[in-house]
Amino acid sequence: MKRMPRIWFILGCSAALAACESFDSAPTQLDAAFDVVQETGALRDAGTDADGSVDAGDGGDAGAPHLVFLSSKLLYGDMVYKTQAGKDLSGVPGADAACQDEANADGLLGTYAAWLSTDGEDAIDHIGTFTGPWVLANRTAVRVALGRGDLTTSLREPIDSLANGAIATGNMSTFTGTGSDGKRAATACGNFKVKDGAVLATIGDPTSRNRWTADGNLAACNVARRVYCFQR
Repeated sequence: MKRMPRIWFILGCSAALAACESFDSAPTQLDAAFDVVQETGALRDAGTDADGSVDAGDGGDAGAPHLVFLSSKLLYGDMVYKTQAGKDLSGVPGADAACQDEANADGLLGTYAAWLSTDGEDAIDHIGTFTGPWVLANRTAVRVALGRGDLTTSLREPIDSLANGAIATGNMSTFTGTGSDGKRAATACGNFKVKDGAVLATIGDPTSRNRWTADGNLAACNVARRVYCFQR
């Protein structure tokens, strides 16, 4: 058998070793680009955005982003609502049920709660203990808030679309009873149990990032408005 010249043998081995070393030391594109989301089986990107902001998939979040949307149903200040199952509810449970029915109708998974405050519970607590991020339902590329800090300062994007992802039109006012700090405001339709023109509530503007939960106005509780629905 003809023997390989010594110089070609040495060069070939050196090239092979260099290639192996490069492969072992470089992180794979998959590791750098994606992180498996719990439960949903989806993928989310990892790392910071080009502008330096934290991405919805960065390390430090509790898992998959949660969803938020604006109710299509207009509710009066007493939040009276008949569920899809035919049950009559009122108060915050009525608003929660309206959110849940709309989520179910559009195939959204999870449990949903209305952004409402009462004497017994502030809105920031009523939506659960999830720490973020939140994205718009059926518009998941639109990040509303990276964490709870955004909810009590300024949203990244307004909560202006419905559970199906369509931009809401018409009545663009929300009952919240909640100040910009996520806590109960002075007026909240008697803990959202009263439908009366003489009783008022703090309202929000779903087209705004800064005045979304308290737009500086008080509104009568006998006029129907939307509510914000957060996945718990």
